[in-house]
Amino acid sequence: MIDKNKAKKEGIKVGDYTFRTSEDETILYLDTPLHSPTEKRFFIKNYPEIRAQLVKTGVRFILDEPESLDGKIVVAKGQPPKKGSPERIELLPKFIKFFQQVKSKKGATIVAEESKDLREQVQRIICVEKDEVIGKWHPAIPPIPGVNIWGETV
Repeated sequence: MIDKNKAKKEGIKVGDYTFRTSEDETILYLDTPLHSPTEKRFFIKNYPEIRAQLVKTGVRFILDEPESLDGKIVVAKGQPPKKGSPERIELLPKFIKFFQQVKSKKGATIVAEESKDLREQVQRIICVEKDEVIGKWHPAIPPIPGVNIWGETV
């Protein structure tokens, strides 16, 4: 096992290669430059050994094959956190006009509020056919925490 703070500052050394973590520690990439195609082939050839050494240091989520991302060779990827979304109701176009702007009897424009009863605001009858869909309900989606390359929750 390697000290995570030391790994973040100095990198992880495996043989002649140095690996660094991203700021959020969700990506581990090769910091040692590979200038020639021969060096790249040698790195790919020795990747199973490098992978085994990285496992010994405590790195998790190591890729089976390294991949290129923004000009860097990535060897391990965690899961970045995902934002959730609140519950919402989406009205169909036929009914959405009642929530936007409504003309009052005196000619003034009133912006309807979603929190109040729609019938009280517009003072008119909304005709809906039997079994007609007036909106879609989108349930709340909770946020998903991410996981860094060490297996810790982000």
